[in-house]
Amino acid sequence: MTGLQGKYNTGISLAYNQKQIELYARNIEELNAFLYQLKKNVIQTNFEEMYILDAKLGSGSYADV
Repeated sequence: MTGLQGKYNTGISLAYNQKQIELYARNIEELNAFLYQLKKNVIQTNFEEMYILDAKLGSGSYADV
């Protein structure tokens, strides 16, 4: 990573099924903007662990709300 040092000073590592990718950003603001967009497109597998589900509002042919 010697060519990237100094230019990219922050980053994250994503792993799934024994595969890993490292993504780097020039600053924390750029990284946070990327993470904000990423959160819109990923599945949160621990949702029920992090939140309390009080009641089901309704259900449809594809999902429960």
